[in-house]
Amino acid sequence: MVMQQDELVMNRQATAAEPQTAGGQEQPPAALLARAEQMQAATNDVLQGRLDRWAALAAPVHSEAASTAPVSEAGTPITDYGYAYWDCLMYGPYQFPGPSALPVRPNKIIRANEWALLSALVWINPAFHFGNLPATQIAGGRNYRAKFELFNFSDVTNGPDQVIAGVFPGPAPQFTWFDFWYRYPDPGQDPDLYEAVFTIDLQNSGIDMAAFATWHLDPDAELPFGPYAPRWRHDMPARFLVYRF
Repeated sequence: MVMQQDELVMNRQATAAEPQTAGGQEQPPAALLARAEQMQAATNDVLQGRLDRWAALAAPVHSEAASTAPVSEAGTPITDYGYAYWDCLMYGPYQFPGPSALPVRPNKIIRANEWALLSALVWINPAFHFGNLPATQIAGGRNYRAKFELFNFSDVTNGPDQVIAGVFPGPAPQFTWFDFWYRYPDPGQDPDLYEAVFTIDLQNSGIDMAAFATWHLDPDAELPFGPYAPRWRHDMPARFLVYRF
């Protein structure tokens, strides 16, 4: 799915997975959860139109329509006539102003022990395809296992990771948000550089559905070096720095 810089927020419909933390951490304050909810609830008509057009791609491979269709990077499966079952995108990390009024910009430079959010959006195709059930009905009632997988680049260690397991309702919603809140530990004298990716698959036997986020939204601009607004990055993990205050 090719993303545009102006497509900064997503439609939110139906459900969201429960906010998750790792390592037994408590939940973030309600004010921060509310800010994340507001961000995710914002509607972007441009992206919705793009998804509607993409979801309707169900032309035979050798047809004229298929010859002009974009090459899809959606999760498996994609039928031989272009119908994509699902896809996922990752956002962040984000920091939101909270009770402490600490500096939260840029989002990718995080003070140790302050809350930060990684979000992922899973889209499931609600369109019928040549008389077959839509992917939302196929995924409905199935067990999913989503994972925010992190890597500490500075000391070459795994984690913190967050697994979110559950069951999609039937039918599954078109959009589901997954949130991973975390307070990163004090790295010591040298800051820690982290990388993050998002994956999801269905766990039921005989269900061939798996995906990972090949696009993530970098929420920060690169001023003063250029007019680079928040933008989508492709085929690279989300990177952020945690420092001691």
